[in-house]
Amino acid sequence: MNKVWAFMKGKAFYFALGIGLIAFVALISVYSYKTNVDSLNAEKEVDLNEPASEMAESDEADGETAASEDLAGASDAEQADADGNETGSERADADDNLTFQDDVDAVDVADDADEDSSDILSADNSDASQADESAATEDDIFYPAEEDGETVDVISGSASPDTENEIVAGLEYNGEQTLIWPVTGDVILPYSMETTVFYKTLMSYKCNPGMLIAGEVGTSVQSAYEGVVEKIEASNEYGTMVTVNMGNGYKAIYGQLQNVTVSEGDTVSTASKIGEISTPTSYYTVEGPHLFFKITKDDTPVNPVNYMQ
Repeated sequence: MNKVWAFMKGKAFYFALGIGLIAFVALISVYSYKTNVDSLNAEKEVDLNEPASEMAESDEADGETAASEDLAGASDAEQADADGNETGSERADADDNLTFQDDVDAVDVADDADEDSSDILSADNSDASQADESAATEDDIFYPAEEDGETVDVISGSASPDTENEIVAGLEYNGEQTLIWPVTGDVILPYSMETTVFYKTLMSYKCNPGMLIAGEVGTSVQSAYEGVVEKIEASNEYGTMVTVNMGNGYKAIYGQLQNVTVSEGDTVSTASKIGEISTPTSYYTVEGPHLFFKITKDDTPVNPVNYMQ
């Protein structure tokens, strides 16, 4: 220990000098480091400030450019609106002119059509008048027809409208005169409009506007009362049907017929033959052959039994 201490005393000058050099180098290093740090901070401050100013200048330039573009766009839009309004007005005026012209043309065409129709109607009326005059000059021809020992007065052919109206007007049935039975047989299905009746073939209940009178195929069917044959027609349910107008709104309808002996417009007397019972339609195969007989007042069905003897 004494040796070390003696050595340090002998070398104290050099030891102090070394420490001084070390301290000087350290001081210079610290100063140099601080100088470099300050320099770097100064450069950073300059770099940050310069971009900010440049960016501000760039933003101002962009704002001016956008404002210019907005003004230009607004100007273009106003110009487009003005052009569109002007074009729309011109088109509207043109369309109005075309529409007005079309209306004028349509009125002209309609006037021409009315004139042509008037000419055609005048010609048709003239022809119809000549036909009526020709028909009015014809005499009614009566032919007595014998059938099964009975004589029936029949008007041959269709009567003119005036003659038919006179015949219908001359019919005096008012519901008080007694009707005869068109055929002799049992009523297999009665009139029933207030309640339903059972239809065997159809296997259902429904109202019956007339009545079904049983009879063999080929049985002669007589007129229940005098009148004018108003209509002969075919029905899927009732087969061939003959309607006789008896006057004052009363009509007799005969269905399921064959070999009809009258024509539309013919006048028939009471008990004169109208036709024969036919094979029943598919609606009445179970019920069998029969005559469908119906009476109407002002086209409303009524119970035939109330008017028959």
